[in-house]
Amino acid sequence: MLVAALYQQTPPRDRELDDPMAESGPVPDQWSAMSIPREQQAQRSLAGGEGRQLLIFSDNRQHAAFFAPYLNRTYSQILRRRLILKTLQDHADGVVQNEWRVEDLVNPLQQTLDELHLFPEKSLQGRKGEAWKWNLNALVAIDRRNSLEGLSCLGFPRVRPRN
Repeated sequence: MLVAALYQQTPPRDRELDDPMAESGPVPDQWSAMSIPREQQAQRSLAGGEGRQLLIFSDNRQHAAFFAPYLNRTYSQILRRRLILKTLQDHADGVVQNEWRVEDLVNPLQQTLDELHLFPEKSLQGRKGEAWKWNLNALVAIDRRNSLEGLSCLGFPRVRPRN
């Protein structure tokens, strides 16, 4: 949580101040990142975090190697859960009155994804598929302690068939 908070508070990087070779064009070395055309470089560097960078030290190589994917995975998971909770809060009256089931969350969640322009490259069906994945991942979590239900953010009773 601390790393995520620090990363969010870090101001975006100013490309013009950070690029000492802005005028000189690409470096001919094929293994250099600078051999990529300037436009693509700018898109790549800003796409992930608007040019933000984070340097973390560790005494253990294994911890250092696995920290970036771990942070990405857990941070994405936190954001997905937050959007699910936001969607439920936005529709709180309907959730309680209509006794929503798991599938009833999919369309409103997909609309939230559309409002935030999260998957512009996907079709409507693709965005709905993402909403299903998010929904099922949050509700049927492997790590029960950190699931939305385990964190007491929401709860749902299991409905058993009559037979």
